[in-house]
Amino acid sequence: MKSGRTLVELATEVQRQAASKKDALVQTQSLAVNTNGQSLLWLGGAEPFGLTNLAHRQMGDHLGIPAKWYDTMQGRIEDWKLPDGSNLFDTTVNTLLKARPANEQRLVRTLDGNARAFLSNKYKPIDNLPVLMSILPVLQDMKGLDWAKASLEVTDNKMYLQLVNRDLTALITGKHNFIDEVAAGIVISNSEVGLGAFRIQPMMWRLVCENGLIRTIESKVKYHVGGVMGTDGEAYSWLGDDTIQARSEATVLEMRDAVRAALDGDLFQNSVDAANAAAGVKMQGDPIAAVQWVTDKFNFNADEQAATLRNLIEGSDLSLWGMVNAVTATANTVESYDRAVELETMGGKLLDLPKHEVTALVNAN
Repeated sequence: MKSGRTLVELATEVQRQAASKKDALVQTQSLAVNTNGQSLLWLGGAEPFGLTNLAHRQMGDHLGIPAKWYDTMQGRIEDWKLPDGSNLFDTTVNTLLKARPANEQRLVRTLDGNARAFLSNKYKPIDNLPVLMSILPVLQDMKGLDWAKASLEVTDNKMYLQLVNRDLTALITGKHNFIDEVAAGIVISNSEVGLGAFRIQPMMWRLVCENGLIRTIESKVKYHVGGVMGTDGEAYSWLGDDTIQARSEATVLEMRDAVRAALDGDLFQNSVDAANAAAGVKMQGDPIAAVQWVTDKFNFNADEQAATLRNLIEGSDLSLWGMVNAVTATANTVESYDRAVELETMGGKLLDLPKHEVTALVNAN
């Protein structure tokens, strides 16, 4: 697992964000962008907000602007001017905003002076602070969780808690003269900005190199979808903290039992069985071609591909389990915490490949 914050650091940042963020329901037609060195989003009030990259992408998607064209227009602000002196990017976005249905509203989530998400008014916020306050007592009551080895982080996109239970371990015994010890673990993740559900997933932790492997087939999720918020009225209105918190807490309370279930011994044994089966599947083809197969399936960049090949060779285990470990070891080296978790999840997906894809991978040439 990639290292992150301490529990105190995580709680401090989550509390800071909870105190600083504001949410607004906005009539889409009242929104406008203005770019002068920086693109600003006007909600209809006195102060504009900067736009994060994610908010730009979400707004462009909602307006039906292809991402490449949106980015190109934004990058050519000074070059692409209309006869009246306005730039093509602002004119295009504002025209499309004004063309939206008169009764349409968007949920704009702001933090530290920036619009960080541009979402449907059906989006059901499940915020990080209620998640943390509800989940932590459950986790702290569990015996065996190694908080010294915990990987905790809050990024611009998500909050993560990755924990290992050293009281629940097993051996992976392959056919190629190696034995791996693994421990059960859990990954809890949440996004306040529309990048995925509130999710609880079992994790298997390889003790020798502290790689984490996340399995998605046994995950418990709660999607951020609820009833429509707001009514047709003012151009925009700020949502009270109590409104958001009430919607968050109702969902989080449903998920406490799922935390306990994710660390269940039978569930861990399921992952151990899958790992043992993978350890017995030997690579028959070219290891370089096998890494290329994985790269193509999961869209690795060149650095991730090179790291995976290096890890596979250094691990001296040319089995499907060896490939899984090569990918999860790569997760420890990438800069982005979000990407590290994605790579850990890809390792889990490799473990659960259907038979015909396993055949294609191990016979790649």
